[in-house]
Amino acid sequence: MMHSVARLANMLGAVAVALADRLPTDSDSAALAVIAQYPGRTVEELRQALALSHSATVRVVDRLADGGLVRRASAGHGPALSLHATATGRRRAVRQNAQRADELKGAVSHLSAAERRALEPALETILAALTDDPLGRSICRLCEAGPCRGHDCPVELRQRELGHPPPEPTPLG
Repeated sequence: MMHSVARLANMLGAVAVALADRLPTDSDSAALAVIAQYPGRTVEELRQALALSHSATVRVVDRLADGGLVRRASAGHGPALSLHATATGRRRAVRQNAQRADELKGAVSHLSAAERRALEPALETILAALTDDPLGRSICRLCEAGPCRGHDCPVELRQRELGHPPPEPTPLG
């Protein structure tokens, strides 16, 4: 079977769409994941992580705060506010994270051990190449902090190469 770059790219896109359809990827879910794993970040830092406008990010934070999932506090410098998940928000973030992990593990469970070993370095290469944001926040906004943090994370390695080591997350589980 001949493998073309176009066919491979098309299949990768289809996988991305299929997984996105199964995962909590809306702005509110993504924001809650970021806030729960990186407490104390500002609205501006959240905006960068979500790749949204400032006003759209404020609306997301307003919805999460109105729902009792997030609280705002003084960031200690100027008018900036730090964001923190409430206990209810952390529980929801943990559930979202577990759902995401189950779906992703289910997807790769169809691969043999040899296929998983072959896929891992390919994904590492793709992720490193896509890390054009020195802070990598957009790519990893839904990632579970534990499995590939540190020296195993291709995004974090690329961030370090760019001179921007990422902040330490607060594990959800």
